[in-house]
Amino acid sequence: MQKILDFYKNGISYHVFKFNGNGNLNGNEHTTIKDVGAYETIEYAVNLGANVIVNVTSGNNGEALKNAALQYNSNKSLEERVKLVHIIGLNDPEKESGLRDSSIDGFDYSIPYTFKDMNKKWLTEEGRISIAKEVLKEHDNNFKVKGIIDVTHHIPKEYIKQAEEILLHTVNGKHLDYLVVPVGTGRTFMAFYTGLINLQYQDVKINTKLLGIVPKGEHPITNNFVFDEIKDGTIERIIENYNPVSPADKLSCPYTDLLPHLQMARAHGHKFISLDGDMVKKANKTAFNYGRKSTKNMPNSLELEDSASVGFSLIDDELAEKAGIKNSDNVGIFITGMGLYASPSWVKEKIKIERRQEMFKKVKTTVKNAASDLIVAGGLVALAASGWYLYYARQNFMYEQKVEMINQIMPYDKSMSEALEEKGKEHGINPN
Repeated sequence: MQKILDFYKNGISYHVFKFNGNGNLNGNEHTTIKDVGAYETIEYAVNLGANVIVNVTSGNNGEALKNAALQYNSNKSLEERVKLVHIIGLNDPEKESGLRDSSIDGFDYSIPYTFKDMNKKWLTEEGRISIAKEVLKEHDNNFKVKGIIDVTHHIPKEYIKQAEEILLHTVNGKHLDYLVVPVGTGRTFMAFYTGLINLQYQDVKINTKLLGIVPKGEHPITNNFVFDEIKDGTIERIIENYNPVSPADKLSCPYTDLLPHLQMARAHGHKFISLDGDMVKKANKTAFNYGRKSTKNMPNSLELEDSASVGFSLIDDELAEKAGIKNSDNVGIFITGMGLYASPSWVKEKIKIERRQEMFKKVKTTVKNAASDLIVAGGLVALAASGWYLYYARQNFMYEQKVEMINQIMPYDKSMSEALEEKGKEHGINPN
């Protein structure tokens, strides 16, 4: 357990925590919570007789398992090594490349698989294992499969151990009244719930209430997205009305195998709070500002992806009151890390603004130069006689420049694709 920050607001005592680990991804020590317990997860699967490990990942968990598998395989004979199959969604070449870039002496141990119906069908554990079998047939016929284990929802013991350390934290002899935890598939939340039950069974006088944070309208604890349908004599779990748009994208999921356990926790008095996109962004900025002001020895410790910082939303007076937090309460905020494939909202906005400004400057300068070239080349008389040509030349040139600009910005701001289509219609140009 690592304590990041203490602060007070309106008589409420806030304390920020994260799990302590020694992972190192892209030069960032312990980039996400997923680094903790990754090697343990590999050993868990091997101890159950598996040499193939499958997981559905939005990036961080897959990268952590990949690094753990590299460490595990590096001193093993060929027959003792393990392979990973990562199931990912469409249109994410960065993630796919990152998970595929893995080989030890020609032995590929990390294989990404794109599941095209990620937002249409929910894969059961059996479905995930079935995909891994098919992937291995196509990828490496010489590899002998001893067993396949799905670890998508596996909760490492180290999670529970460090969760208990946080729950045992006291302020002036008093345990936390509330602990705010981001909830995606629910692995981290259930680690805290399990740790809390363990401590209570050990007669520790602790009554901490867990506050799980989910993106509004994008989580099965609040909405039903998955329905059983019979197709060709078999039951398929079809996803309907699931359209994730939250900045806290790592917390959006149509279903999770841990849903019954999350529902049990709610039945025992723990709460789940939904945040809309604006509240998520506000929480992220709040975390960043507190990090800059208050953590001088770790100035970047709260430069988090949006999904990691949602707990800072409970600093808001209205939301705190809604959750039941009172003056003099001790509130813990759990953060999960920086993230490999996401940037904070404020960083994305900054990138968009800077890129737009830079590209518009280039467009303005180039159009001005193009007009000057036409004047010099054709003379003023020719220009006056063909003013309409200059006008349309400039309009089309502007359009071409805007197309270039939009294509550069689109990875950061997909709404720009709409501008591309609109500008094409204005000038009678088909963007395709």
